[in-house]
Amino acid sequence: MGIKQLIFSLAMLSLVSHHVRGEQPNGQETSKSEIDKAILRQVMEEGNALYETGAYELAIEKYNDIRSKGVLSPELFFNLGNAYYKKKNLGKAILYYERALKLAPKDEDIRFNLAFAQASTVDKIESSGTVWFKKMVHGYLKIMNTNTWGFVSLAFVFISLLLWVLFLSNRFSPNVLMISMVVSLLLAIAAIFSSFGRRLLDAQRFAIVMDDGITVKSAPAKKGEDMFIIHEGTKMELLDAYQTWYKIRLNNGNVGWLPQSSVEEI
Repeated sequence: MGIKQLIFSLAMLSLVSHHVRGEQPNGQETSKSEIDKAILRQVMEEGNALYETGAYELAIEKYNDIRSKGVLSPELFFNLGNAYYKKKNLGKAILYYERALKLAPKDEDIRFNLAFAQASTVDKIESSGTVWFKKMVHGYLKIMNTNTWGFVSLAFVFISLLLWVLFLSNRFSPNVLMISMVVSLLLAIAAIFSSFGRRLLDAQRFAIVMDDGITVKSAPAKKGEDMFIIHEGTKMELLDAYQTWYKIRLNNGNVGWLPQSSVEEI
């Protein structure tokens, strides 16, 4: 992901900083897209330089200028998360770390900074037993993306059909072929369900609380009963929407409604 630096501060632990470097010109005629990329790299470097000098607000402006061009990259979101964290804007920091992690789910630096920022949140929400099991299943499904799971299921189906043909031809031991065929078929079914499950997982929507001390209601209305209060940086799943309200579910299974303006979708 480019050069990664771990910066330490006397006041608090700092965050890993990503700096993006592009390929150098090779002497050939430069296309418009290459010029555009060079400009964006320059703006990123300017933002990184501002970040290093402590001008976090100006660095954010540079990063957002890149984002306004339609650039979506884990490096960009990661750097935005770092800058917002330095400005003590915990909600935005966690939001952009989550967006970076969504694009690069195996990146350890992103995971580290996200966990560090989450440790600063007010709400320490414990997962229920059911949610813990769902997390384990989600972790299994995230091993591969939807397309990969689809290819795996097709491969196992093909192997099962091949073994069936060999079984009918009686060229090998019937018992061995039958066992192999059953195992391959079961694996194919598991892969198919995994592909379907990953598709559902990708369709899930999550958001981060931007405001502090938001009261979650029992219904999508100000007159709804107060259920509980959540604070800036808390992550939730978006279940439904009604007018200007979101129905949300927390990691511990608690469900309620809150204003859409108080959260930002990952």
